[in-house]
Amino acid sequence: MLKMIWNKGNFVLISLDIKQFKLINEAYGYSYGNKVLKGIINELVQFFEGRGTIFRKCDDQLAVLFRKEKNEDLSELLQRLSQITEVIKVEEDRGHTLTIAMGVYEISKEEKSIIACLDK
Repeated sequence: MLKMIWNKGNFVLISLDIKQFKLINEAYGYSYGNKVLKGIINELVQFFEGRGTIFRKCDDQLAVLFRKEKNEDLSELLQRLSQITEVIKVEEDRGHTLTIAMGVYEISKEEKSIIACLDK
């Protein structure tokens, strides 16, 4: 299915890595860690307003695949995205700060596999 839409636009893959997430799970438990992850995912869903696919790569890594709009400034989009990920809404405020590292990959029309894009 992805191959069919691949040539109809430019896609961007954003990888997000929650730094030291293991410490949150160890200090507060997996239930609380899951609430933090859901909070981050909810923020991403609102930010991309249905124009992207959000998925979990592994424990503390998420990714977003979306179609880049014509003339869209990626640096501006990333700046706004980094601002919203600074404030994560979780039911219980435990007073911790999350650091989320982001990587961006603009997918060319020559790419054949999303797995290969994730590895770059």
